[in-house]
Amino acid sequence: GTDAWENKYRVGEATVIVRILDVNDNAPSFEKVQQIVRISEDAPLGTVVAKVPAFDLDQNRNGLVRYSLAGRRGSSLHFGIDHTGTIRTIGLVDREAISKHSLVVHATDHGVPPRQSSATVTVEIDDVNDNAPIFTGPTYVNVHRKNIEGFTIFFNLTDPDDWSVGHGPPFSAQLDPRAPSSIRKAVSVAYKRGEYHLCHSCSSYTKVLSFI
Repeated sequence: GTDAWENKYRVGEATVIVRILDVNDNAPSFEKVQQIVRISEDAPLGTVVAKVPAFDLDQNRNGLVRYSLAGRRGSSLHFGIDHTGTIRTIGLVDREAISKHSLVVHATDHGVPPRQSSATVTVEIDDVNDNAPIFTGPTYVNVHRKNIEGFTIFFNLTDPDDWSVGHGPPFSAQLDPRAPSSIRKAVSVAYKRGEYHLCHSCSSYTKVLSFI
């Protein structure tokens, strides 16, 4: 009867171990879901760009994480990610082609069905002075002999590098030192009001001038 509970000689004990079987109810979790990093455009292959590890609270295969990388405008061709969540350069970057890369990191576990989380890494490319100035004016000019005295050619210069870090104006321009001495004596380069002037002050040479 119910009074048996009060009699210690009539009460038995048993130990029951309850094991909780894991189910894949947790998605991988990133330490940081957004990062902004900078690398130089002359970074060699294999340069570490960022580390974006993710952790999964589940056990066994449900807690194993694999990584994949996606990017816009072909960014995934320049960057790769390994099994630790470390992003490295796998291709050369060019600031003049793409100055900012937006990478999406996917962390997926091995559960069934798998769960996935995402993080974003923005890679800003620092400029290197790797481009020469570009002439935007004429590079080949025909001049009639009767008009050769005192003619002036106007041209401008530009540069695709980042001007804000000093990789642009002011430019310096001069005649190619390999030009014949007759041309170097007769032609001068001057800068005035934002334009470069190529000026001729002599009529003692050929009808067609070609400047490098």
